[in-house]
Amino acid sequence: MVSSKGWQLKLTTDTEKQFSKLDKGIQKRIVEFLKNRLLTLEHPRLLGKALSGQLSCYWGYRIVDYKILADIQDENLTIIAVSIGHRREIYH
Repeated sequence: MVSSKGWQLKLTTDTEKQFSKLDKGIQKRIVEFLKNRLLTLEHPRLLGKALSGQLSCYWGYRIVDYKILADIQDENLTIIAVSIGHRREIYH
């Protein structure tokens, strides 16, 4: 997915597998969030929050009870979703 602002969203192979295992309704909400909210922004850090500790290099986005962990690469205008899952399981 590419935004009108130039940002590109990529999913790792593992993230694609995680996404495919989610309920279809959750998948739809996540796609809507990505297309209609995240990729419409000038900068992806306007939503979500910076993570801390061992995950401090990632940014987190919450969609209902699910979370996307992303690596934001400013130099490439790329958001790489490295993990997606339920909030209580994503950090394990």
